Amino acid sequence: MSTRVTALSPDDLAPLASPALAAALAGLRARREAAETAGSVLGDLLYALVPTLDDAPAARRAALRLRRDPHHARSTPKTAAAVDAVRPHLDPAGREHLSAWTEAVAQLDAARAAAERLVREEARAAGAAMTELLRRPDLAAGLALASPAFTRELLRTEPGRPPAPGTRLARTALSYLTRTAVKTSPFGPLVTLGLATLGPAPQTRTPAAASTSTSAPGPRRDTVSPRHLAVELLRAFATDPDISNTVDLRINPSLRQLAGTWQVMLPQYLRSEIPYRTDSLAHADLYADFYADFYADQLTPHTPAGAGTPAGAGTPAGAGTPAGAGTPARA
Repeated sequence: MSTRVTALSPDDLAPLASPALAAALAGLRARREAAETAGSVLGDLLYALVPTLDDAPAARRAALRLRRDPHHARSTPKTAAAVDAVRPHLDPAGREHLSAWTEAVAQLDAARAAAERLVREEARAAGAAMTELLRRPDLAAGLALASPAFTRELLRTEPGRPPAPGTRLARTALSYLTRTAVKTSPFGPLVTLGLATLGPAPQTRTPAAASTSTSAPGPRRDTVSPRHLAVELLRAFATDPDISNTVDLRINPSLRQLAGTWQVMLPQYLRSEIPYRTDSLAHADLYADFYADFYADQLTPHTPAGAGTPAGAGTPAGAGTPAGAGTPARA
């Protein structure tokens, strides 16, 4: 039995993750919150200070300028000059709050600069790993069918110079990479066929055993349990003389022969806020002979209301019930 397997493993997306960058961004967020908290306290102090500076126009202008900076959690050369002009007019407690804010903003600026450097480094490394995977001959062949222009541009890219983040080439490469690693819908070489087994998953060799083994590695195997396979097995059980007696099956009670055509109601179970069931009418003539051979005792001819059954008339020879219309497909 075969099953669809993505040409890349989800593990191949690991280079796109960056725990270091995530930690840096979390630290940056904490620094910004600390600066905003200190800025809120400083803003209240400056609001009360400004009316007392009518006799010191330069200090008053500096205080007004300084009031805007805490709202943006920023510090510029003009901010530093305003801090020096305002500091002498604050009481000791106010000076401590001013120092706390300037220190918080300085730490925020340092964290922001470090995060920006890390973003460039991680983006370059992730881009290199991404393009290296997509340039593999087996994947490039599939990409060439999907997007020849993109593939030509990708193959022209120098390995040491990956596409810049945010460019169309980078976005398209990321889309194809993630699709090839996690989506198993058919798409040429981007999805392959692998061997699958029923039952327990095959034992995985330990790294030590693998390193000492001289045999070639076996094919990749995935254990699956598809619904269609279960239905096919149940139908096979129903037709096998040695097994059918061990399986309790019955005809779908909605089966009817109307105007010479076998029809059946098939349930569909849907879920929204409240689960509910609907029934769809389906034709079932293709399996008439099958049920006539194995479940003729369960078949009952349908007589429309008001119509009688002529003497000697019965179920036509060879008429039966479709295989897909019975409980096997619902089990």
